[in-house]
Amino acid sequence: MDVTSNLSTKLMNSKLREKLLDPTSSPVFAGWLQSGDWRTARALSAHHELVVIDAEHGGISLDQIACCIEVMGGNNTLAFVRVPFDSDDRKSFARRCLDAGAIGILFPNIQSLAEAQTAVNNCYYPSEEYPNGSRGFGYGGCNIDGFGFSDYAQVANSKICIGCQLENKAAFNPESVCSSIMDCKGLVFTQDGPYDHSGSYLCSGNTSDERIVEDLSAYRRIAKEKGIASGKHVVLVTEDAILQSVKNGYKFIALGTDMMHVMAGCERVLETANQCHNS
Repeated sequence: MDVTSNLSTKLMNSKLREKLLDPTSSPVFAGWLQSGDWRTARALSAHHELVVIDAEHGGISLDQIACCIEVMGGNNTLAFVRVPFDSDDRKSFARRCLDAGAIGILFPNIQSLAEAQTAVNNCYYPSEEYPNGSRGFGYGGCNIDGFGFSDYAQVANSKICIGCQLENKAAFNPESVCSSIMDCKGLVFTQDGPYDHSGSYLCSGNTSDERIVEDLSAYRRIAKEKGIASGKHVVLVTEDAILQSVKNGYKFIALGTDMMHVMAGCERVLETANQCHNS
């Protein structure tokens, strides 16, 4: 019987990891799904090749995540999942997201090499290259519920993109902490977290604070030196913000959120409607 899966085939043939780690490649732009609605996921996947599903701040269940991954896979779009911030449950949560077909996992608020290595090891199958890998072998959307089990298992470790979010002053100070996190074996990308980062300095929302600017400058330099992709979530999407992120050398750039796009669209059409009414 010939069974194919857009999602499983896309996972096994993906060059995303290579692109993120290639210093000469252009940035990867991603959508951001916070609602967990499969229809919104479908809309994002009509435009993006990669979408981050936010299960940390979004009220999103594993069932919703699996559904969104499958729906977006039908449009040849891959998914990262930012898992909840919980030191115990998130390990199991991350593995189940990978089994559902996510190509990447983003672990929030990592503050040490030990935390990073525990999180990353959790996502790799045990192998000669990753002897401490602790991901269990099982069936799911990633391997067409077992139909493509062997094919996926053989390549998964070389395809998945595991990232850590550095969003607390403790991850940057001293600088050696940030450097050690970047030495984590199996780490592919990182992402800053400007709001929690500013909160750790008790200046919540002031992302232009001099201390944060200095931390992120060092972070980008270290990531480049260590060959790790640096990431940025441009929450408030403006042309200047995107240009600055590209100029700063970020390799992974997420753009807004689905709900912010909806609100911006509503604001735009209402403004147009009111202009028409008053003309």
